[in-house]
Amino acid sequence: NFGGFVSGTKVADATPLFARIDEAAKMAEIEEMNKEEETEVYEPLKEEISFDEFEKADFRVAKVISCEEVKKSEKLLKFELDLGFETRTILSGIKHWYKPDEMVGKNLVIIANLKPRKIMGIESKGMILSAFEGDNLTALPIVFSSPEHPLFPLHATKLPNVNKEAPFKKCLLLIMVYLFIFCQ
Repeated sequence: NFGGFVSGTKVADATPLFARIDEAAKMAEIEEMNKEEETEVYEPLKEEISFDEFEKADFRVAKVISCEEVKKSEKLLKFELDLGFETRTILSGIKHWYKPDEMVGKNLVIIANLKPRKIMGIESKGMILSAFEGDNLTALPIVFSSPEHPLFPLHATKLPNVNKEAPFKKCLLLIMVYLFIFCQ
Protein backbone atom coordinates (compact mmCIF):
# COMPACT_ATOMS: atom_id res chain seq x y z
CA ASN A 1 0.00 0.00 0.00
CA PHE A 2 1.66 3.13 -1.14
CA GLY A 3 1.24 5.94 1.34
CA GLY A 4 -0.29 3.56 3.90
CA PHE A 5 2.25 4.35 6.61
CA VAL A 6 1.53 6.83 9.32
CA SER A 7 4.00 9.58 9.97
CA GLY A 8 6.66 8.56 12.53
CA THR A 9 6.59 4.82 11.68
CA LYS A 10 10.00 3.25 12.38
CA VAL A 11 11.74 1.49 9.47
CA ALA A 12 14.12 -1.45 10.09
CA ASP A 13 17.82 -1.06 9.32
CA ALA A 14 18.47 -1.69 5.64
CA THR A 15 21.30 -3.94 4.45
CA PRO A 16 23.25 -2.59 1.46
CA LEU A 17 23.01 -4.53 -1.79
CA PHE A 18 26.57 -3.57 -2.80
CA ALA A 19 29.59 -2.68 -0.68
CA ARG A 20 30.62 0.94 -0.78
CA ILE A 21 33.52 1.57 -3.17
CA ASP A 22 36.61 2.99 -1.57
CA GLU A 23 37.33 5.67 -4.15
CA ALA A 24 40.99 6.20 -3.16
CA ALA A 25 41.77 2.47 -3.25
CA LYS A 26 40.01 2.01 -6.62
CA MET A 27 41.90 4.97 -8.15
CA ALA A 28 45.21 3.54 -6.86
CA GLU A 29 44.34 0.17 -8.45
CA ILE A 30 43.54 1.83 -11.79
CA GLU A 31 46.77 3.82 -11.72
CA GLU A 32 48.74 0.61 -11.01
CA MET A 33 47.12 -1.10 -14.02
CA ASN A 34 48.00 1.91 -16.20
CA LYS A 35 51.62 1.78 -15.00
CA GLU A 36 51.84 -1.89 -16.03
CA GLU A 37 50.57 -1.01 -19.52
CA GLU A 38 52.97 1.91 -19.81
CA THR A 39 56.00 -0.19 -18.87
CA GLU A 40 55.78 -2.19 -22.10
CA VAL A 41 59.09 -1.46 -23.80
CA TYR A 42 59.53 -1.34 -27.54
CA GLU A 43 62.83 -1.48 -29.31
CA PRO A 44 63.51 1.96 -30.81
CA LEU A 45 63.38 2.35 -34.56
CA LYS A 46 66.70 2.24 -36.33
CA GLU A 47 68.08 5.18 -38.26
CA GLU A 48 65.96 6.18 -41.25
CA ILE A 49 67.15 5.19 -44.68
CA SER A 50 66.28 6.77 -47.99
CA PHE A 51 64.24 5.02 -50.64
CA ASP A 52 67.39 4.88 -52.78
CA GLU A 53 69.15 2.95 -49.99
CA PHE A 54 66.19 0.58 -49.64
CA GLU A 55 66.13 0.06 -53.39
CA LYS A 56 69.67 -1.37 -53.25
CA ALA A 57 68.37 -4.48 -51.46
CA ASP A 58 67.85 -7.37 -53.87
CA PHE A 59 64.83 -9.34 -52.66
CA ARG A 60 64.50 -12.81 -54.18
CA VAL A 61 62.42 -15.92 -53.77
CA ALA A 62 64.48 -18.93 -52.72
CA LYS A 63 63.29 -22.51 -52.36
CA VAL A 64 64.61 -24.38 -49.31
CA ILE A 65 66.50 -27.46 -50.55
CA SER A 66 67.75 -28.51 -47.13
CA CYS A 67 67.77 -27.18 -43.61
CA GLU A 68 69.74 -28.41 -40.61
CA GLU A 69 70.72 -27.30 -37.15
CA VAL A 70 74.15 -25.71 -36.77
CA LYS A 71 76.19 -27.75 -34.30
CA LYS A 72 77.02 -25.97 -31.03
CA SER A 73 74.44 -23.25 -31.73
CA GLU A 74 71.22 -22.68 -29.81
CA LYS A 75 69.76 -20.31 -32.42
CA LEU A 76 71.06 -21.04 -35.92
CA LEU A 77 69.66 -23.08 -38.77
CA LYS A 78 71.70 -23.66 -41.92
CA PHE A 79 69.68 -23.36 -45.14
CA GLU A 80 70.66 -24.54 -48.60
CA LEU A 81 68.57 -22.42 -50.95
CA ASP A 82 67.82 -22.62 -54.67
CA LEU A 83 67.57 -19.19 -56.29
CA GLY A 84 66.82 -20.63 -59.73
CA PHE A 85 70.23 -19.64 -61.10
CA GLU A 86 72.41 -20.77 -58.17
CA THR A 87 72.38 -22.57 -54.84
CA ARG A 88 73.61 -20.78 -51.75
CA THR A 89 73.94 -21.19 -48.00
CA ILE A 90 72.27 -18.82 -45.55
CA LEU A 91 72.34 -19.06 -41.77
CA SER A 92 69.37 -17.77 -39.83
CA GLY A 93 68.72 -17.46 -36.10
CA ILE A 94 65.20 -18.90 -36.23
CA LYS A 95 65.83 -22.30 -34.62
CA HIS A 96 63.61 -21.41 -31.64
CA TRP A 97 60.56 -21.01 -33.93
CA TYR A 98 61.11 -23.58 -36.70
CA LYS A 99 62.19 -27.19 -37.00
CA PRO A 100 64.57 -27.87 -39.91
CA ASP A 101 62.36 -30.51 -41.55
CA GLU A 102 59.32 -28.21 -41.70
CA MET A 103 61.27 -25.64 -43.74
CA VAL A 104 62.30 -27.95 -46.60
CA GLY A 105 60.37 -27.21 -49.78
CA LYS A 106 59.15 -23.76 -48.69
CA ASN A 107 59.69 -20.65 -50.77
CA LEU A 108 61.05 -17.79 -48.67
CA VAL A 109 61.95 -14.16 -49.30
CA ILE A 110 65.65 -13.45 -48.92
CA ILE A 111 67.92 -10.46 -49.36
CA ALA A 112 70.39 -11.85 -51.85
CA ASN A 113 72.95 -9.07 -52.14
CA LEU A 114 74.25 -8.77 -48.57
CA LYS A 115 78.00 -9.16 -48.24
CA PRO A 116 78.87 -12.75 -47.24
CA ARG A 117 79.57 -13.18 -43.54
CA LYS A 118 81.16 -16.04 -41.60
CA ILE A 119 79.09 -17.19 -38.66
CA MET A 120 80.39 -20.07 -36.56
CA GLY A 121 82.84 -20.88 -39.34
CA ILE A 122 80.14 -21.12 -42.05
CA GLU A 123 79.81 -18.49 -44.78
CA SER A 124 76.29 -17.06 -44.99
CA LYS A 125 75.38 -15.36 -48.27
CA GLY A 126 72.20 -13.42 -47.57
CA MET A 127 69.37 -13.05 -45.09
CA ILE A 128 65.97 -14.69 -44.74
CA LEU A 129 63.30 -12.07 -44.13
CA SER A 130 61.16 -12.63 -41.07
CA ALA A 131 58.95 -10.57 -38.80
CA PHE A 132 58.06 -10.56 -35.12
CA GLU A 133 54.59 -10.18 -33.70
CA GLY A 134 54.97 -10.23 -29.94
CA ASP A 135 57.08 -13.28 -29.14
CA ASN A 136 56.26 -15.09 -32.39
CA LEU A 137 58.54 -14.97 -35.41
CA THR A 138 57.41 -15.69 -38.94
CA ALA A 139 59.73 -16.28 -41.88
CA LEU A 140 58.01 -14.60 -44.82
CA PRO A 141 56.75 -17.48 -46.96
CA ILE A 142 55.86 -16.96 -50.60
CA VAL A 143 53.23 -19.27 -52.01
CA PHE A 144 52.59 -17.57 -55.35
CA SER A 145 56.10 -17.40 -56.80
CA SER A 146 59.11 -19.63 -57.24
CA PRO A 147 62.83 -19.17 -57.95
CA GLU A 148 62.17 -19.63 -61.68
CA HIS A 149 59.83 -16.61 -61.76
CA PRO A 150 60.30 -12.92 -60.94
CA LEU A 151 59.51 -11.89 -57.41
CA PHE A 152 56.31 -10.09 -58.30
CA PRO A 153 52.77 -11.11 -57.38
CA LEU A 154 50.85 -9.51 -60.22
CA HIS A 155 50.98 -9.92 -63.99
CA ALA A 156 52.56 -6.87 -65.62
CA THR A 157 49.50 -6.17 -67.79
CA LYS A 158 47.42 -5.49 -64.68
CA LEU A 159 49.70 -2.69 -63.50
CA PRO A 160 49.50 0.84 -64.90
CA ASN A 161 52.58 2.33 -66.59
CA VAL A 162 54.63 -0.85 -66.40
CA ASN A 163 56.80 -1.99 -69.28
CA LYS A 164 55.97 -5.68 -69.86
CA GLU A 165 59.50 -6.36 -71.12
CA ALA A 166 61.25 -4.88 -68.05
CA PRO A 167 62.66 -7.44 -65.61
CA PHE A 168 61.33 -7.02 -62.10
CA LYS A 169 64.39 -6.87 -59.89
CA LYS A 170 62.84 -5.14 -56.92
CA CYS A 171 59.87 -6.31 -54.95
CA LEU A 172 58.79 -3.32 -52.91
CA LEU A 173 55.20 -3.80 -54.03
CA LEU A 174 55.35 -7.49 -53.14
CA ILE A 175 56.62 -6.77 -49.64
CA MET A 176 53.99 -4.06 -49.09
CA VAL A 177 51.21 -6.35 -50.37
CA TYR A 178 52.50 -9.25 -48.27
CA LEU A 179 52.74 -7.18 -45.10
CA PHE A 180 49.31 -5.71 -45.68
CA ILE A 181 47.57 -9.04 -46.34
CA PHE A 182 49.36 -11.48 -44.06
CA CYS A 183 50.67 -9.45 -41.13
CA GLN A 184 47.52 -7.73 -39.95
